Order: sequence, then C-alpha cells, then structure tokens
Amino acid sequence: MTVQREEWARLDAEWIENAPSEPLDRPLFRAPVGFGRQPGPRNHPPGKEHFFNQDARTSLGVTALTDRAMLEELLPPGVYLQGEPEFSVGVFHFENCFFLGGRDYRGLGVTIQVTSERSGTALNGGYVPASWHSLPDNMLSARADLGWPTMWADIGAPIRRGADGYSVDVSWLGFRFLEIEISDLVDDPNPPPPPPLVHITYKYVPKGYEEGPDVSYLVENKLEAYGIEGKDVPKVAPFTRRAGNGTFRFNPARWEDMPTQYHVINRLAELPILEIRRASVDIRTTAPM
Repeated sequence: MTVQREEWARLDAEWIENAPSEPLDRPLFRAPVGFGRQPGPRNHPPGKEHFFNQDARTSLGVTALTDRAMLEELLPPGVYLQGEPEFSVGVFHFENCFFLGGRDYRGLGVTIQVTSERSGTALNGGYVPASWHSLPDNMLSARADLGWPTMWADIGAPIRRGADGYSVDVSWLGFRFLEIEISDLVDDPNPPPPPPLVHITYKYVPKGYEEGPDVSYLVENKLEAYGIEGKDVPKVAPFTRRAGNGTFRFNPARWEDMPTQYHVINRLAELPILEIRRASVDIRTTAPM
C-alpha cells in the first residue's frame, strides 16, 4: 500500500507539472489543479511589468499594550514575545494594485512582534494570528500560497476625519466587528525603523472529511524572497509617515452575527487595552507610470 501511494503521488505531481499552462515565471499551483500554473501576487505573466509598483497605498496602524498571559496564549510553541506584551492592528488600502491588474483592495491584520526559535536560531518577526482581505481571490492566495490565517471581511476604505485624522470600519455581512480611528496626526520626520521583513504564521489545513490536520506547521515568511527578479520594475515611490493618537475596538460577536468567525473576534475583543503605545498613517502616492 505504501508503494502504491507513493506511485500515485508521483503520477499526480507529473500531471500537475505537465498541464498546459500560461507562460508564467514560476511553477506555482493552487486548486483547481489541472489548469496549469497559477497566476497571482507572486507569479506574473510576461509583458505586464508596467503594472509593478504603481499602486498608491494608505496604511493605518495602532499598537496597544495588553495582558501578557492572554497574548501568549495566541502564540505557537517555540514562539516568544519580544519585549512587552504589545499587539498591533493595521489596515491597508491598495489603489491600482499591480497583481490585480490595476484594481483596488484592502486588508486587515493583527501582528505581534515575536522571536521564533523553531528553526534552531532566533528569528525576529511579526507573528500574525489573524488577518482579513476584502477580495476572496487574495484571501485564498494568502492562505494556500503562504499559510496566512486569512479570512474574508468587508473592509472599508480609510475615511478622512478633517485634516489630521482617519477612521476605518470592518464588517462581516453587516456586522461591524472592528472600528479604528486615528487623530491629531503630525508629520513624523524621524519614524522608527521598520521591523524585520519576516512574517511568521501557522499554516493549518484540515483533512475535511475526518478529524485532524492535512497540513499543520509554522511558516517563517521572509518577504525579501518575493522580489521580482529579472524584470524592469519601475521605481517605488517613497512613503510619508504621520504619527498621532489612535484607538481601536473589536466588538464581541454572537454566533448569529458571524457564524464562522465569532470565536476569533471574541478572543481579540477579550484582550484588554491597557495603553495605546503608537498610532500612525503611512501614505504612498502612485509612482509615475
């Protein structure tokens, strides 16, 4: 039986690899298989370089101090908090997004700065216990390709609140489960250095028709590995950062409000906000076409 399973696995791999395919750079595949290489954020058709780095971006982030024990419960074994028990809630809005052929989309993520010792050496990065995307295609790509714990939500575009503020609401089929507001923004000429370009996630895929996982392991996504090599990529426009005061609130949900996500929202809503540590808005205008 073991030999037979290995032979079927070999034949399946050959079938997928040899399927007629669009001329995409990398042999990346995602269900439904049998249709060739999968296009997406990390696999682009030739001749589309003029889309790269043309997107305008607005990103809002608020970081809060919370209870250490409750925050540590969200971390996998071998992953430890860096410093004080802080977690960040961030929303981004991409306009003219290159891997969507110039369309817009938005995302939401919860991030905890951690040190992972799972690979034998200490690796600093941001652990993402939960995230959301406004488009199902991006949600599926993040889950299947990268192991992100991404779900769908209706993420509103950042709304200007006067000259020095923004707000964002996030909902699921009419239930508003997150509200973010940043005010009193001023230019930040000396922003803190960005955290390491490492996103740490836990990839889990259930078997589906029985108990237990089909896939279950920690993923250390070193984002610099996703560079677009060998292409004439337009120059990236710089970011402008403004710092201010911020608040956010996860609204507890009933099963009736969010039948597939209420358990996630309620755990996040239970984290006490002991102090708001940082709040900022990053803005990047579209690079010249």
